[in-house]
Amino acid sequence: MADLKNSIEYKGYVGTVEFSEEDTVFFGKAMGIKALISYEGTDAHELIRDFHRAVDDYLRLCRDEGITPEKPDSSKYKISMHWSEADNCYVTVVPELPGCMSDGRTLQEAVKNTQEVIKMWIDSAKEDGERIPLPDQSLSI
Repeated sequence: MADLKNSIEYKGYVGTVEFSEEDTVFFGKAMGIKALISYEGTDAHELIRDFHRAVDDYLRLCRDEGITPEKPDSSKYKISMHWSEADNCYVTVVPELPGCMSDGRTLQEAVKNTQEVIKMWIDSAKEDGERIPLPDQSLSI
């Protein structure tokens, strides 16, 4: 049996995969960016084609307008950090990504390690077909 996934990826953009039983259509939008890239299809092949077309249209529009396209950025997730006396290091947690945490002996090391863990968390979620929560842009560091 094929793996069921609720996200798709193209040119670095990750999109949701949802289904409307009422409209009998698959649909989604790109995650991790403010621009709206939406797509739909009546089957998986059509959904993927429309996602690719929507991303290509967005990139073409940005090029034509002379603006830099947004790219999903794992550094935009909120990081909660505290000093652990017991471990003698900074401990970080990414509240939006369940189980995503790291540490570091310095603030810089803790942030760098956490950014790497966020990327690994997202890569693992993609492989497993899990939904990837959007970063809360209003609380980013």
